[in-house]
Amino acid sequence: MSINNRMNSYFLIQLHNRIKQQLPEYVAKSLYKTIPVSFLLSIIEVLSLSSLFPIINMIIHQEQIRENRILWFIYQNFGFSTNARFILAMLMLVIVLFILKNIAVFYFSKFQITTFYKTAEMLVLEKYRFYMNMPYSQHVDSNSSALLRNVSQIPYEFVNGVLMPFSGVITEILAILLLAVSILIYNPLLFISLVGVLFPLVYLYNKLHKKKLEDLSKKRDSESLNLYKQVSQSFEGIREFIIFDKKEYFFKTLKTTVSNFTKINSDAFLISYISPKIVETVAVFAIFMVFFIGFIQGQAVDKIASVLVLYSIALYRLIPSINKILLSLNNIRICDYTFQYMKVEQEIHFADSDSLTEIKFENKISVENVSFKYPGADKLILEEINLDIKKGSTVGIIGPSGSGKSTLLNIFLRLFEENSGSVLVDEEKISKKNVKALYKLMGYVPQNITIIEGSLLENIAFGVERNLVDENLLKNVIQKAQLSAFFKELPEGLNTQLGERGVKISGGQKQRIGIARALYHRAQILIFDEATSALDYETEEALTESIRSISHKEITIVIVAHRLQTLKYCDYIYKLKDGKLDTRAFNYEEIISERT
Repeated sequence: MSINNRMNSYFLIQLHNRIKQQLPEYVAKSLYKTIPVSFLLSIIEVLSLSSLFPIINMIIHQEQIRENRILWFIYQNFGFSTNARFILAMLMLVIVLFILKNIAVFYFSKFQITTFYKTAEMLVLEKYRFYMNMPYSQHVDSNSSALLRNVSQIPYEFVNGVLMPFSGVITEILAILLLAVSILIYNPLLFISLVGVLFPLVYLYNKLHKKKLEDLSKKRDSESLNLYKQVSQSFEGIREFIIFDKKEYFFKTLKTTVSNFTKINSDAFLISYISPKIVETVAVFAIFMVFFIGFIQGQAVDKIASVLVLYSIALYRLIPSINKILLSLNNIRICDYTFQYMKVEQEIHFADSDSLTEIKFENKISVENVSFKYPGADKLILEEINLDIKKGSTVGIIGPSGSGKSTLLNIFLRLFEENSGSVLVDEEKISKKNVKALYKLMGYVPQNITIIEGSLLENIAFGVERNLVDENLLKNVIQKAQLSAFFKELPEGLNTQLGERGVKISGGQKQRIGIARALYHRAQILIFDEATSALDYETEEALTESIRSISHKEITIVIVAHRLQTLKYCDYIYKLKDGKLDTRAFNYEEIISERT
């Protein structure tokens, strides 16, 4: 037997092993919870179908009513006067049995479906938590569209395309085995003929389509990601698309991707659609062969008809089962790409901060001998940086583009980890064990403020439950951030919706919301990262005044900027160039005179 054939033979075992070994433990557990239900479903299906065999046989050969002791006992003791009445009563009993069967199938199926979709829910949350806890450096290297798809779409595709079909295959195989045993007991010749027809069919189908479906899986993964990425980028960059008049260009690019994705899905659907037709055709041919062989052997037509009826009843149940198995195997192979995204992530381990750890900030923050370079790079981005920031001071860091300002800030914020050196607060080194305690002291105002699609209140309180919001504090920080005039103009006050990414407000208002957010969370260290670089002169001036108004001995402000205006009220200004920090502290007038 070739390697491919052996792999086909053990496909389900391999699939089970992959689920058990590569995926979170609860995925296999959800499968194990549904297997007993699958077994019960199979028994119910087979018992209900098996009840038709004696009924149909009794209709064709009515003499069996008197020859069978059980049937004759029922006939005599329940007052039946004719065979027709007795057969009618038996058929009504079968109808009741099928109704009860379908009620049971509904509830068992509901349990299975609920279990599997709960698994999808857990996969979504686990993937989201994993990505949110990834080191910032990995986020920088990742494609946000891919992460978005992997969290919101792939878990459901995995459950729909792999887990549920796998469970369906188990159910149908159990049903076929139970039905095969009952047929073997009832009519061995019928069993042999069915096996001789159907087993080669499944084997040949699997052999012919295996490679095609595996290729479709790889292509579907690639084109699905391209489609998700291109549409996401189009909506994010709609202003540039309009202004540069590039909508048609990107439409053509998307059209190619959509065309490829459509072709892949149509090919996959065609294979799935044709599969049942092939099975049905072979089944009809098998019925013809049964009649033809009986005719050649000179058997009586009523005897051949009896076998054909039983054969048809068996196929009535077997054909859907085989179709479901083939379609499920198709789905599993087409959705095989989802496995790589659902694997247990073991390459990154997180030392979570102790929630009880506290850092007292009394004197200064220090950056000592910090050097940094990106993984795989030869050149240092930062070299032997030393900096002390006294509590209550306002410190500016200035430098040209590419000087290392953003990298230094990312290290200060613990988003990057230095190759050597350390960051300390009052001589206490900041590590993974106490970084959350540092974040309790910090507020961050970046160039592009994240405005969630929600109200002003939700954007300032940011992550605080509505019923836990301190509205007095909220109004206080609105005043300190110089948002009072803006607030008074809002039609619904704190409940005014700001729109997606804050499209309804200006850049200066976004920055002030960022300041208010930091103040609401009682930041003692306030970081401004090029916060005014995208603003016009008047807005920048107003925001600089806002920064000055919140400066006092309890709040330490660090401003990283390219433009001098923002540093107007800094106590100390440090210059960064080519990854090296000038240790001399300048004031604003010295920097201005040096520039002029």
